[in-house]
Amino acid sequence: MKSTVQLNKLESALIQLVAKGGGNWSWYEIGQALSRRDVPRETDMMVALKKLAVDGLLKRYVEPGNPRAIAGK
Repeated sequence: MKSTVQLNKLESALIQLVAKGGGNWSWYEIGQALSRRDVPRETDMMVALKKLAVDGLLKRYVEPGNPRAIAGK
C-alpha cells in the first residue's frame, strides 16, 4: 500500500516554486518568490522545506563554499 503525504498550502506553493526554479533556486530565491504569493505562513518556510526533504518530495543540498542550501526536485 502506498502512503500519501497531505500538503498544506505553504508546502504546495514551495513545491511549485522549486519546480519553477528548475531545482536550482536557493532558499533565499525561494523566499523572495514566496513573498510575492498570497500563501498562509502557518509554518516557517525553512521548517516546511526541511519537512518536504524528509518526506522525500524535495532534495536538499549545500553547494561547497556556498552557505545557501538549494532545494531540488
